[in-house]
Amino acid sequence: MNRRWVWQFRYRIFSFVLFLTLLSLFSLNNVLLGEDHVPEKMVTIQITHQWPDKTASQVEEEITKPWEQILKPISGYKQIDSISEQGNAQLNLELEKGIKSQEVVQSIRNEFLLQRHRFPQDSFSPRIRSDEVEDHYILILQKIKKSSDRNRKLLEQKIRNIKGVSSFVHYGEAEEEVLLKVRPELILGFEFPSLATIYSAIRKHNFGFSFDKLNALWFQKDFPTDPSGWSNLGIPSSFGEGLHVSSIGSVSLKKRHLHQGTRINGLSSETIVIKAGNAASLYHITNELKSIVSDTKDWILVYNSQEDFFEDLFRYLILFFFLEVIFILSPTFFGKKTNEIGIDFLSFYIAFFIFLGVCSLSAYPIGRSILFSSILWKYFLVFFPTRRVGKWIAHIFVSLSILWIFIFLHWFPQSFGISFLIHIYFLLSISFFKILFQTLLSQWILNFRIPFFKGFFYQSQQSIEPRKNPGKPIIRFLISLALIVGMILSLVSSFSFYSSQPFYGTIQMGRLEFPTFIPEQESSRITKQVEDTILQRKLTDLLVVKQNLSSATFYYRLNELGLKSGIKDLPTESGYFHILGESDTNSNRILRFSNANPNDLEKTVLGLVPWLRTIPEVEEVVLCFQPATEGLEIHAQTEFRNLASFNSEDSFRERSMELQSAIVGKMLLNNKLTDVRLFVEQDKQPDRYPMRPTKMTSGVPIFSNTFLDYKNVKTPGRIYHKNGETSLEIMVKGKVIQWKELKFKIQHFLSKDAVKLSEISPPRDLSDRYQPFFLILLIGLFLYRKKDKWLWFVQWICFLFLWKLHLSFFGNDYFLFGNVAIFLLFLILWFPRHCLEFNYQIPLVILLVLSYLLPGEGGRFFMGGFLLVLCFLYFHSKIIQKWKNFKTKFNF
Repeated sequence: MNRRWVWQFRYRIFSFVLFLTLLSLFSLNNVLLGEDHVPEKMVTIQITHQWPDKTASQVEEEITKPWEQILKPISGYKQIDSISEQGNAQLNLELEKGIKSQEVVQSIRNEFLLQRHRFPQDSFSPRIRSDEVEDHYILILQKIKKSSDRNRKLLEQKIRNIKGVSSFVHYGEAEEEVLLKVRPELILGFEFPSLATIYSAIRKHNFGFSFDKLNALWFQKDFPTDPSGWSNLGIPSSFGEGLHVSSIGSVSLKKRHLHQGTRINGLSSETIVIKAGNAASLYHITNELKSIVSDTKDWILVYNSQEDFFEDLFRYLILFFFLEVIFILSPTFFGKKTNEIGIDFLSFYIAFFIFLGVCSLSAYPIGRSILFSSILWKYFLVFFPTRRVGKWIAHIFVSLSILWIFIFLHWFPQSFGISFLIHIYFLLSISFFKILFQTLLSQWILNFRIPFFKGFFYQSQQSIEPRKNPGKPIIRFLISLALIVGMILSLVSSFSFYSSQPFYGTIQMGRLEFPTFIPEQESSRITKQVEDTILQRKLTDLLVVKQNLSSATFYYRLNELGLKSGIKDLPTESGYFHILGESDTNSNRILRFSNANPNDLEKTVLGLVPWLRTIPEVEEVVLCFQPATEGLEIHAQTEFRNLASFNSEDSFRERSMELQSAIVGKMLLNNKLTDVRLFVEQDKQPDRYPMRPTKMTSGVPIFSNTFLDYKNVKTPGRIYHKNGETSLEIMVKGKVIQWKELKFKIQHFLSKDAVKLSEISPPRDLSDRYQPFFLILLIGLFLYRKKDKWLWFVQWICFLFLWKLHLSFFGNDYFLFGNVAIFLLFLILWFPRHCLEFNYQIPLVILLVLSYLLPGEGGRFFMGGFLLVLCFLYFHSKIIQKWKNFKTKFNF
């Protein structure tokens, strides 16, 4: 670097550096904390449109197809899936990259309002929403004492006033609802109408008019002032006479446990979920809430999503500022002048603060890898000299180009590529600041030395000096053989796939998702099943479950057993459970089959399931659809239907003529909007309908089968389309399934069938698993020198040994190995060879011992990193020394 140029403009450069430093210091409160390993998710928009009391066929014709026509002129999506279920239609749109979901959602809403007339009047308003990524900065408060709503509202007001709160939601333990319970034996009997008629009457009914004294206006009421008013709601009968709801059922006010509420350790609880914008805000909110809940004593803080990381940050500060002690002893340890050490320390801190400012402005999070690297850079860049930049930058340009090609091909983690750039920044910036401050401050820092430690350091250094002990030839041969075998095994193991995701500690978030729509009752049952399994295995001391319609989020704190065994092999059935931010270890895949005829399609798929279960690698096969059920199709000539006063809705195909539990209205009760639910006890005996008597206008009852034709039919439980193709899906679970071979077997099995295998879904974790071989190959490209090929090969062998050592001690933690290996690569390239001698690393050994005493995941990560660095430096020193002796002996 041109020192003369720096000297000439030193004051201008210093002013600019000071400005950047101050700007960075003022932006530190916006620094994001955490790992940059949130996988890229495809953005989807989900449209849910309910039409209770209707079969999948009716929903397909009256709801799904109109929606598909509405969505055709809308741009921005590349794929559309539609599901027609009993009483429900769901459409999923996968958006193109770069398309803003809110703009597409607004366009869909505008089109629906313009074409609302195309949908049945008694259908619900659709719910249109974009798929949201789960927030990683979250707090959960639990209510532990009964108190009035006034206390909770005061608490919510205090939460609103806390700076940094992004949003918060209150989840009650249970809620009141008005339940209209219909007796099934009265349906379609004598003068009693069908469920379709009952449902439509309730949905369309209005409870008269009311006068608004304030505005002097009359308005139409759509609910009564008291729950008992629903008993007097009129229902049309076969005679045209108005029946009351009380004639066909009962009305009651009941409490219902919320499916979309929260449960803590298996029990429904009243909670408040608070979201923060970033980790710094979360830390501030946590401190504020601790004082607030200590005053109220009705609520406790049970979950903090970044609790482990905050503790790791404290442990990091212990190790980071321990180097200040080494700074005091550095004149004795390293033989450098105090003013040199002071300038180096100042250069590091200026570079570090500017780096934090850049991370804050670019919203790049500071995770354990950066914290660990900052400790190592503070140690090596302050206490050891570095080489000149010179030709080094030009040499690594080609290697950096190959690095980004590997990232583009998904052979190498993008986070490791960013780590390369961060290391280059620290090396160049600190080298530049050293030159700058030497021109300004070298005369202002005094020199001093502590002679007491000189003898101590000399004895410690001599105690780890290598002793000359050639040993016996047989021992040297065995050691060489072991090294060769270890190198080969290490190279072979580097071709396996490993996750680049870090381990997040005891506080984690998991998600149970369902790849296709299932009824709310089914999703709640499976969620409770998974929840009970985790609690029975005693893997966690705290388990909070937040239930949604199509998914469930699990917040938990693992205990020692949970850390050892992990959460796996859960009874998820048609769903899958994965830890947020981590790779899915199971290879569950969805198989999609297509055919234009739904009956033939279902028959073939149901026949294929038993055959799939006989394959040894397949652990479980789960249907992602509800099979067709027995139902009745009613047909009558027009004159007979008019004579019996049958409404046309009674002639629709309905599964068992029954209605699933559905919200039919809302009313204001105790200043709170309350649901009104229509419920019918399920009766799966369709044979009773043909024997139902119906009263004629003369009052004489006749049996329906005398003028109505009842036909037994198969009522489809689901009609699924993907890009217009009728399909059905099943989920195949297994850990060692050869999917290409399985696809060939299925195609051979269906070779003479009209149903075909359309698609096997791609693995969910493909982009999160990498082969360490490409990292080792990149290291070899960076280190390669034409003039000293043997030295390059020896150094490359050291990295292979480090990978094998890492597998033995730390398993498949590729994230830890990658960060250590990248740092060591730059250490070899930038620092003189004598600085890497193991007997110079006494302070690093002290850091290793200190990190071993620190608990938690942070202590394990720092200790593992220091241990790998020291082991590499020991191998490197030993092998280089042996190589020098070998070259001298044979005069290479």
